[in-house]
Amino acid sequence: MYLAPLDLVEKMSNNLPSIAVIITYHNEGEELLHRALASIHSQTYTGPVEIVIVDDASKISPKLQSDAR
Repeated sequence: MYLAPLDLVEKMSNNLPSIAVIITYHNEGEELLHRALASIHSQTYTGPVEIVIVDDASKISPKLQSDAR
């Protein structure tokens, strides 16, 4: 098994393409939305990730906090 030096891994990850994840939301409840966000956060992809949440006129908007990684 070959383990790349940390600086090489960082350089490789900087060359990864950015991805966007779009989550649609309409009154599903905050727990489901938090689980979706936790699932995205737990992925091993190290490139730039943009998360777009589309609230389709929910009766109660979800409470979210932004946390950049």
